[in-house]
Amino acid sequence: MSIDLPKLKQFVHQQPCIQMAVEAMESLQPHFEGHSHLTAQPEGATNSPHFKLTLYAHPVAGGTPMPILILKFYPERVDIPNMILPPDLHRRGAMIGALGRMTETARQMKFEVNVVDLVGSQHQRLIRRGAHQLPRRDEVRLHVGMDFTPSSGPSS
Repeated sequence: MSIDLPKLKQFVHQQPCIQMAVEAMESLQPHFEGHSHLTAQPEGATNSPHFKLTLYAHPVAGGTPMPILILKFYPERVDIPNMILPPDLHRRGAMIGALGRMTETARQMKFEVNVVDLVGSQHQRLIRRGAHQLPRRDEVRLHVGMDFTPSSGPSS
């Protein structure tokens, strides 16, 4: 079941942590303008403390939807095992802005945000921005004191 942003917002009253996904979608949407339509797809019962939500980019020109952000929710924690942007949207500040908005929302809800299964370049970029290293080498914790300033923004 694909859910667009207005519909996803309706789920927040049932499961407040979904607000983190709403923040991510709202932040990413301008970057995908004219490129793709964003939707969310839940796996598992969203009224449970354990569920997964994947954000997909559906290309406007047709083609296969691409998973761009996977969020795995647990009590008081969200893990992000996957963050991928289409190549033409790299280096535009899209993902770091979305992570910043999610982290601020998570702080207000007393949730931790961990990025897991990181490849080397992603790990290095997040550590340079101030993420805290977790015991596993490929995991970091995001926090509001990090630099979430995008190096650039959406093209006009």
